[in-house]
Amino acid sequence: MSPGERAGLAVARYLRPEEQVVPFWPRPELDELVRWCTQGGRVGVRLVTGDGGAGKTRLALRLGEALAAGGWQQLWVPRGAEREAVRDAQEVGQPCVLVVDYAETRSDLAGLADDLASTRGPDVRAVLLARSPGEWWQQLLAKAEERAAALLDAAAPITLGPVRAAGGLREVFDQAITVFARKLGVARPQAQLTLTDPDPVVLVVHAAALLAVVDQAFAARDGRQVRSGNQVLEGLLGHEARYWAQSAASRGLHLDVSVLRLAVALGCLIGAGSESAAVGLLVAVPDLDSAERRGQVARWLHDLYPTAQEQGGGRQEWLGPLRPDRLAEQLVAGELTRRTELIPRVFSGLDEFRAAKALTVLARAALTEKSAVALLGRALATDLGHLAVPAMSVAVETNPAIGDLLSEAFSTQPASRETLTRVAAVAPYPSFALAAPTEVILRQLADRSADGNERARWLVDLSTRLADLGRREEALAAIEEATGIYRQLATARPDAFLPNLAASLNNQADCLARLGRREEAFAASEEAITIRRQFAAARPDA
Repeated sequence: MSPGERAGLAVARYLRPEEQVVPFWPRPELDELVRWCTQGGRVGVRLVTGDGGAGKTRLALRLGEALAAGGWQQLWVPRGAEREAVRDAQEVGQPCVLVVDYAETRSDLAGLADDLASTRGPDVRAVLLARSPGEWWQQLLAKAEERAAALLDAAAPITLGPVRAAGGLREVFDQAITVFARKLGVARPQAQLTLTDPDPVVLVVHAAALLAVVDQAFAARDGRQVRSGNQVLEGLLGHEARYWAQSAASRGLHLDVSVLRLAVALGCLIGAGSESAAVGLLVAVPDLDSAERRGQVARWLHDLYPTAQEQGGGRQEWLGPLRPDRLAEQLVAGELTRRTELIPRVFSGLDEFRAAKALTVLARAALTEKSAVALLGRALATDLGHLAVPAMSVAVETNPAIGDLLSEAFSTQPASRETLTRVAAVAPYPSFALAAPTEVILRQLADRSADGNERARWLVDLSTRLADLGRREEALAAIEEATGIYRQLATARPDAFLPNLAASLNNQADCLARLGRREEAFAASEEAITIRRQFAAARPDA
């Protein structure tokens, strides 16, 4: 490595899955996927899950290589093009495996599965990559049409665990350190794997090897010191930041590395679809106090990493991402933890797409970095009215801990009736992740309702959510109040409110039955049946 290269080295690229610097380590999951593709039926869908850095993307790339010898073509499905994917596979005219990355954030997987179930022609498989088979997967199965649901549920999900080698993770580490040293043209350090994390993902093991190599090349630090996975990633970010400083200086941008770190972090967190949007994003960086300097830094960011070709909603991103994702998440969590005062400036007024992107990055970081949970709470407190709806989606897709944060936010912060109504309207049901915040929202809506019919409607929904939370006595109290309101309204206007009364009595019967009060439950159910019969008899044409 030359002295000029030592001044700044872009280390992140050596960990990107598509670079395949370190040879793929054999996995039984790959063999299973190959068998599923070649020995299964004509079409199929398979979910593959694993923590960030577990090797999902690398596995999918290796699957494409393994199938290519048998005449298969691999197609990666761009975001927003799920409904076109099967048609594209048919046009290829040979067996295809479709890969859908970040599947938990895709909105039309059911449509893809439905199209796949009805396709004719060569074999097609769809491999969905996601961090977990969480609530998003259960909701997908529940809401999909019958044939799509059957296809989605036909094969059990595959979960990637740590790479297993005969010599343990030390063997994986040793192979990686040898490869990285050769790639960088430096002497191989005599380092040992001393990670403190139990069962670290393969990315962290490779990152530890890469850090040992670049540490020796730059500073001859002790490669045997004990580190957590997050500390390893932070160490690599330190080297990457030297590259940022060198790159910026070559363009006449002599800025402190802390400014560059924050600028890159904001690009990872929010992103930008145009140069003007990137310049606007950098207003949040206090040290960039002129439009000219922000423009220069925006253009530097644009050139720093390859631009992402496909983003949500078919948007073209102007800022390319720092990859792998775990490294970007580590950077964002670290920078915002050090500069929490910037959170209001960063998160206020975001549109729904940018808000969902930012919250997703933090939610993923929070799965491995506890400090990111507090950052999410601060972000929600900043602009709850704008962030609540995208936060609900992220809670289902990525991290259910956001549900608790939303519950706390709505319990402690004033929210307009308009905001409460809007959030309640999009709250999914059933939802374990969002049962608690939805209960808080529905209670507030009921308490603010002066109109009896409106209050009763919110109380019915509230009772359902309370029952889901196991708060059966409270659920019964809510539905009993709703039933009382509908009884009064039905007395004055039976044609309008008798159906509501019957429905609430049915719900009341369910609550009573769950509490073991069977005789009362039977009585409420019988009254509901009687009301429906009387109502039907009074309206023979209905």
